[in-house]
Amino acid sequence: MREDAARNAIRAGCRRLERVASLKELLEGMVPGQSDRIRRLEDLMRNWAAVVGPGRARLSAPYELEDGELRVAAATPHAAQQIGNMKGNILRALRERWGLEADRVRVTQGPPPLRRRVAQDGPRRRHPRVVLPPEEVEALRSACPEALSDEAALGLARLRAFFARRFPHSR
Repeated sequence: MREDAARNAIRAGCRRLERVASLKELLEGMVPGQSDRIRRLEDLMRNWAAVVGPGRARLSAPYELEDGELRVAAATPHAAQQIGNMKGNILRALRERWGLEADRVRVTQGPPPLRRRVAQDGPRRRHPRVVLPPEEVEALRSACPEALSDEAALGLARLRAFFARRFPHSR
């Protein structure tokens, strides 16, 4: 299949890719103004110990900078209080060293809160999709009623094969 696609691309005059771009590079190309900011945020996270000191850095970590607010997760109440007392120094370091504008520092205790997931089109799959040999699909499809569409018959054939493999002793 890949050889056919390669031949068709050559016939169509398409050049071969010189190198494969990473997803990160593609996304940075789509949003060029944000890539520099993202690099500065990554540098802040790597050098967090230089901002708050190594002892506090072991117990805390910045996890988000949004709407002028730096959000920091602290492992203990004591670390949260210490980071809270250093807000002015943290904001100054953000501005002077990384050029990041922030007005506030919000410290939360415990791990960073989970971000809400974007709703998916369908239910999440718990098991991998069953890939069947074509002859097995045809055998199961022939047992389906003719009134079913090809897509529905294929889905039903996959479901039957899945249950046959998952529960082999129920026949």
